Amino acid sequence: MIQHLNHWLLNVDPPDHTRMRKLVNIAFMPRMLRGMIPRMESLVNRLLDETSQSSEPDFVETFCLPLPTGYRNTFSAHKNV
Repeated sequence: MIQHLNHWLLNVDPPDHTRMRKLVNIAFMPRMLRGMIPRMESLVNRLLDETSQSSEPDFVETFCLPLPTGYRNTFSAHKNV
């Protein structure tokens, strides 16, 4: 696992970091992010609905924990990336 973490963007020094960052920056351009807003709003609304429908809502478990996975799935499903 340590070997895998050492190759993450944040743990890599230039010039590899610079090369990897150029690739990642394309996905975070304002045009790309604007295109994801409807999917993100839908995800947040769905998670909030599920949280509010629970008899004993646990915000961390029903909203906070699923949000990053949902975001990652939304991001990877974005057609323009």
